[in-house]
Amino acid sequence: MCIRDSFHGQARHDLTGADRQSARRTRAGGLDGVGAVSYTHLDVYKRQGHRRPTFSGRSLWLLYLPLLVPQVGFLFGIQVLLAWSGLDGGWPALVWTHLLFVLPYVFLSLADPWRAFDPRYEQTALALGASHARSFWRIKLPMLRGPVAVAAAVGFSVSVAQYLPTLLAGAGRYATVTTEAVTLASGGNRRIIGVFAAVQTALPLLGFALALWLARRREP
Repeated sequence: MCIRDSFHGQARHDLTGADRQSARRTRAGGLDGVGAVSYTHLDVYKRQGHRRPTFSGRSLWLLYLPLLVPQVGFLFGIQVLLAWSGLDGGWPALVWTHLLFVLPYVFLSLADPWRAFDPRYEQTALALGASHARSFWRIKLPMLRGPVAVAAAVGFSVSVAQYLPTLLAGAGRYATVTTEAVTLASGGNRRIIGVFAAVQTALPLLGFALALWLARRREP
């Protein structure tokens, strides 16, 4: 009887020792895994240099130039440039002229949220093996979906309101809601003027409503 109890006690002692040794190995493996992931994370962090893209003062001045210079004088120089290059009256010139006035507002709307984005999200994705493009499209852009949508709505509203850039760059060949509304404003038909004014007001409203819906929309 004593021999059997001694045998069972020794067996339990051996089993307990094996469990302890296995637990120690598991903890050691877990610590090694955490250390490897942390080292990879730090390596990616060091390779990126912890630097965020910044704009110099000269670049910002060039970006904000269409907002600082009077539009009539600025557009006269733009029209001379387009006429000299042979692009006057084409849709590329029209799009480029609109972007001159749209991009400053989009930059002002999106700059602070873009800079405030925590880069550790992308660094974690890079540490787990994702590419830069995949981390941008699957992590950064969805997390900044609201600010990007609002900035796009602001740019769309600014583009809708452009009258002189559309008229001068397009050489009067492209009609928009704004150009038609200004043309009809000199007429006497108040109903048509009211309809175009309502449409001109509704377009930016629809843009901001879509931006609000995209900002509040949840991923499935």
